[in-house]
Amino acid sequence: MRVLAFIFVLPGFVFGQTFGPNNPTSGLSTIGIGATAWTSPGNILTSNNSDATVSAITTTNYLQGTGFGFNLLNTDVVTGIRLSVEKASNNVQDVERVGNWTVGTTRSLPSGTNRCLIVVIGFENATTRDITSVSYGGRSLTQLTDLGIATPFYGKNEVWYLLESDLALASGTTISYTYGASTPSEDFQIVAAAVFENVDQVAPFNDFETSGSSSSDETYQLGSSISTLPGSMTVTSVFCGNPPNPSQSLGNSNAFSINNGFTEVVDYHAVNSSFTSSGGVLQVAQKSSSSASTEQPTFTFAGDPNRIIAIAFSLRRARQMDYSVRLKKSSGLVGTDKAIVNTEWPTSDTYSNYGGVGDLWGTGWTYQEVNNAGFGGAFSAIVQNGTATVDHMRITIFTTSVLPLELISFSAAQTGNEVVCNWLTATERNTNVFVVERSTNGIDFTPLGMVNAAGNSIAPINYAFTDKNPVVGMNYYRLLMIDTDGASTYSDLASANFERTAIASVYPNPASDWTTIVTPNGFDEIIISTTNGQIIDSFSGKSLQTSQELNVNQMADGVYFVTIKSANGEVEIKQLVKTTRGF
Repeated sequence: MRVLAFIFVLPGFVFGQTFGPNNPTSGLSTIGIGATAWTSPGNILTSNNSDATVSAITTTNYLQGTGFGFNLLNTDVVTGIRLSVEKASNNVQDVERVGNWTVGTTRSLPSGTNRCLIVVIGFENATTRDITSVSYGGRSLTQLTDLGIATPFYGKNEVWYLLESDLALASGTTISYTYGASTPSEDFQIVAAAVFENVDQVAPFNDFETSGSSSSDETYQLGSSISTLPGSMTVTSVFCGNPPNPSQSLGNSNAFSINNGFTEVVDYHAVNSSFTSSGGVLQVAQKSSSSASTEQPTFTFAGDPNRIIAIAFSLRRARQMDYSVRLKKSSGLVGTDKAIVNTEWPTSDTYSNYGGVGDLWGTGWTYQEVNNAGFGGAFSAIVQNGTATVDHMRITIFTTSVLPLELISFSAAQTGNEVVCNWLTATERNTNVFVVERSTNGIDFTPLGMVNAAGNSIAPINYAFTDKNPVVGMNYYRLLMIDTDGASTYSDLASANFERTAIASVYPNPASDWTTIVTPNGFDEIIISTTNGQIIDSFSGKSLQTSQELNVNQMADGVYFVTIKSANGEVEIKQLVKTTRGF
C-alpha cells in the first residue's frame, strides 16, 4: 500500500468583512448643541413609522443612538463606518407671497413665518449709475444680482432682499436706497417690493439668471433657463427703456406680457418729470413650482424698446437640513462632522448614509471601542418648515482581518479499506461547515459529506472525515469551507493512492472435502458458482458472522468462484479449486 498526503499551510491573508447594519438599543436627546430637544427619541430603535420629532423653528439637540451590539474579534481591523439615518420632513409649506406687491418706497410688513422681503429697482439715467445700498426700516438689504445696459442712456435692473432675522428688527416701513458717486440726469426709478413666507433662511435662492438686449425687438426670452424646486417660487423682473406704444398713462401700464404660466403682479410705467416723452416700464411676474423643473420665460413689450434687462430667480422653500452628524465613543463625540449641508430632507422616510467603506470619520477605532455599549451616532438638524422626523438610526462596520478560517494542514491517508482526511485550523471566525469533496482526476469533484465547524475559535482544532468507499487508485480530496454569511473558499488538494486490502480468504484451497471461507468484516451473502456462472450453493450471513464452512466433497473437480458480499458493502471474488487428489 502506498500513501500520498499533502501537508500545507495557508498564511493568514487580509480580507474584508461587513458587520451590520445593527440597530441601537438606546435613543436619547442630549444637550451640547442646538436649542430644542427631540420628542420621543426612543423611537429611533427600529424602522416602524414611529418617529422622533421636532416641530419648532430651531436647531435641534443631538439625537443619539447607542448600544448597537457589535461583537468584533481582536483580529478585526476597523476600516470604515457607515451611519444611516431614516429621516423626513412632514407638513412642509410652500413659498407663498404675503400680501400684494407694492410700488414705491413705503412697504408695510405683514406677519408670516420665515419671511423674505424682495425689493426690485429699475432705473434709468443719462450716464452710468449704480445703487450701492438699500435698507428697510433701518436694516440693510443684500443684493442678489443686477444688470445694466447703455444705449447710450443707461438702464439698470437690480434685486435686493432681507430675511426674517432682520425683518423682525426693522424699525419702520420705508425703503431707502443710495446711489454711488454719479450725476443724475433725466433719471427716474421704479421700486417694487413684496414679502414672501416659508422661504429658506440659510440659502433663500435656488437659482437666478440675468440677461439683456440693446436691440429694439419687442419680444425677448431670458438668456438661460433657471432651475426650480418643489415648493419654490419663481419671480421675474424685466425693465425696459422707452414708454409703451401707444402711449399710456403713468403707473399701471400693462405694457408687458409674459408666457409660461407666469402671473403678472407689477407692470409700471415711469418717466422723469422734465422729460415726459421718455421713461421706461418695470414688469414683475411670479409662478409657483410644484416640482423640480426649469423656467425660461419670454417677455413681450407693447412698444419700441431701446433696451430690455431681465432678471429671474427662484425662492427656495424653507427646508429641514442636517446641522451636525457625528460618531460617538464611550468618552464622547469624536472625529469629523459628516452633515450633508445645504440639502433639503425628503418629504417621506428615506435613509441618508454618512461615511462608509474606507471612511473612519477622521479618527482611529479599535474593536473594543466599536463593541462598547457607548458607541453610536449623534444627529442634529436645522428645522425651518413643518416637522422634522427621524424614524431609525443604524450602523454598519467594515473591517479587514485574517481569513475567517486559518487552515494549518489538510491531509488524506489510507487506513484499512478506508481513507481518512484530517485537517487542523488555527483560528476560525463565523465558520459554518466544511464540505469534503473527492475527485479521481483532480479536476471534477463531487461532495462526500459535511463536517460542522466550531464557528468561532482562536485555538487549534482538529477535524477528521472518513471516506468509506474510496476508489482503487488515486483519490484527490479538497475542503469547501463555508462561512455563516455564505462566503466560501477551497483548500488546496490532498490525495491518497488507495490499494484495497483483501477482506476475505478461502482455506484450504485447493480443497477435496471441506474448506472454510473467512470474512473478517462479516458477510451478507456468499455465492458459489461455476466459471460459466451456474450457482452451485449460497449462504446468507448472520450478524457479525466471520466464517462459513463449505462441503466440496460432492462438487466436481475444477475451478469455482466464491463471491463474498461483506456487511460493509464490499464485494470480493475468490477462486476455489476442488480436487480429489492431494495437493
